[in-house]
Amino acid sequence: MCCIPMCFLKFWMLIGGTIHFVIGLVLVIFSFIFKGNADDYLPESYDDNIKTGSLGILLLGIFIMLSGFLGIVGGWKKIKICVCIFVIVTIVFFITIFAFAIIATVGKGKLKDYIGTEKSCMDYLENEQ
Repeated sequence: MCCIPMCFLKFWMLIGGTIHFVIGLVLVIFSFIFKGNADDYLPESYDDNIKTGSLGILLLGIFIMLSGFLGIVGGWKKIKICVCIFVIVTIVFFITIFAFAIIATVGKGKLKDYIGTEKSCMDYLENEQ
């Protein structure tokens, strides 16, 4: 019996898990950097929003790292529950990104009408400070 398909699948599970793990690690690092440097470029009124946003990014990064770790372990040790969780999380992320892409494409004009130009947003932020 030939094991080439299983080796191929195992290789791609390791690659996919590693990509998830690295993306999660980047999000965790970004959340710490963003929280640490927020005082330098944002007014104090945004402090609670920054804490909430940083915490959300941190939790998302940890979740993605955990998913990537399960993909790596599931592909390497052939543990079915790890592979199933990794595949489900990957499918959910794909559907979420696809939905955000559709929403961004459809709502782009409405958002531009609601917010206005970039210059008007910058003027508003300068006047608020």
